[in-house]
Order: sequence, then structure tokens, then C-alpha cells
Amino acid sequence: MSIQTKIARAITKFAGSMPFVYAHTVIFFIWMLWIEKNPWPTLTLAVSLEAIFLSTFIMIGQNLQADKDRQVLENAEQISRDDLAVDQHSDELLRKIADKIGVE
Repeated sequence: MSIQTKIARAITKFAGSMPFVYAHTVIFFIWMLWIEKNPWPTLTLAVSLEAIFLSTFIMIGQNLQADKDRQVLENAEQISRDDLAVDQHSDELLRKIADKIGVE
């Protein structure tokens, strides 16, 4: 897994947590009450930029999950093919044994 993927996963995990909500609540509260007299233009810009980046990280997370799901499906399909081959071979052996001993 690349360092970029690890970073994206960490950000996505944090962004989907309650500590993220608490941190934003505190930051916005402090910003609105003590840092700026009129926080709305800058706050709107900051929140909009954050939404752009967070939506990108969410999409990265979805793509990573889709890749993982695809790999799991491919593995399951291979196991099914292998099981079918074993079953067919077992059936063939049983037919040969039955033919040798005269059982239908």
C-alpha cells in the first residue's frame, strides 16, 4: 500500500469520526467568537474548501473499497472454479470405480 493511500485512509477514517465533529465544533466556536468579528466570508471559504477535499477523500475510500471487494469476488470465483474441478474429478473417479465393480 502506498504512502498516499495510507494518508488518504487515515484522513477518511478521522473525517468519519466523532472526534472530527468535536474538533470542528470547538474550532468554529472559537473562530466565530474570538478570532474574527465577521467570520462568515472566511469561514464559508474554509468550509467549502474542506468539503471539496473531504469529498475527494471519501471517493478515494470508496475506490479502495471497490478494489478490495473486486479482489474478494475474484478470489471467491477462483475458489468456486477450483471446487467445481475437484467435484468433477471426484465424480469421474467414482464413475470409474463404479464401472470396475459393476455398480450403476
